Amino acid sequence: MHCANCGSEIEKGERFCYRCGAAVAAGGYAGKEIKKQKKRWLLAVLIALVVLAAAVTGVVLFTQGEAARKVKEQLALADRYLDELDYDRAIAAYKAVLELDEKNADAYLGLAEAYAATGRADKAEDILTEGLALTDDWEIEKELKILRKEERGEKEDTVTTPTEKLTPTEKPTLAEEPEEDILVKEVWRQAYLTKLEEIRTEWWGIEDTHMDVWIISLDDDGIPDLYVEPWLDDRQMEAAGGANGHDAHYIVTYQNGSAYHESWFGSGGEAFFYLPGSGILVDCYPPYDDGNGHTQLNMLRCLKAGPRGFAEYEGYVEPEAAVRLPEDGEPMTYEETVAWLNGKEQR
Repeated sequence: MHCANCGSEIEKGERFCYRCGAAVAAGGYAGKEIKKQKKRWLLAVLIALVVLAAAVTGVVLFTQGEAARKVKEQLALADRYLDELDYDRAIAAYKAVLELDEKNADAYLGLAEAYAATGRADKAEDILTEGLALTDDWEIEKELKILRKEERGEKEDTVTTPTEKLTPTEKPTLAEEPEEDILVKEVWRQAYLTKLEEIRTEWWGIEDTHMDVWIISLDDDGIPDLYVEPWLDDRQMEAAGGANGHDAHYIVTYQNGSAYHESWFGSGGEAFFYLPGSGILVDCYPPYDDGNGHTQLNMLRCLKAGPRGFAEYEGYVEPEAAVRLPEDGEPMTYEETVAWLNGKEQR
């Protein structure tokens, strides 16, 4: 064998090189095996560090995933309490969300709404102010401006009230609407335009689907809600393979910056009802007399419009308060509805 340091030949059994004095590894080249052992040790250390880093990353990701899941579940619970008008529990639940995620914009909005509903507008303003500082969320900023204007007694320019001036037999005109700026139209009006186009193009895949549109008042936010029935003429029905021309029902509502729609919101009852101002939809067979002088609703399913669309509702519904859909009177066509949403005069 040879010395790994100077290359001199070394006899078997020697422990040091006679020329340079380098140590000879047992059974191998002088110095070379030591270097190999160091390399193996370094490689083992590197592998261990990689494994440790992967484990730490996994733990961090798992922890983050668990935190996100808890936030989602807690927020859903808070939203449900708010929908059920259980404001005290909603307040506690939204606070719990903020304990988990101090930058959750939805929690600030919901908490402020719950405080405002209990008559604590000052507390709602504090919450929105705090949320805006932490999140810089445009929706929080918008709600804060609305709240401050309401406190000053000013008319809120982001809410219109055409439903207060319209009966089911009337069509909206430009003269009947309060003045609005472009920003207002870009909020609920633009959201409705987008949603109606979505419904129109997805229904049976026919882009020029006809529509009958009624204005209803599903809640008391001052923004109209829509009851929509798309339908096909004879030519379109033939192109769609003989599809039923009137077999879809849509409710379109605006909640917290977005338009939501619910189609076939029940299991196919014969009639659809809603409770004006409550946000509650009822899918049922027509009311019937229970034989004791009382009118009953044979309900299949109830939904309620909440901050992020529609959710199941299990509360009691007064039959006498329910209004059948659609409203009586002439509906608007799709083209008329688009013109109205664009703020144009109806002809």
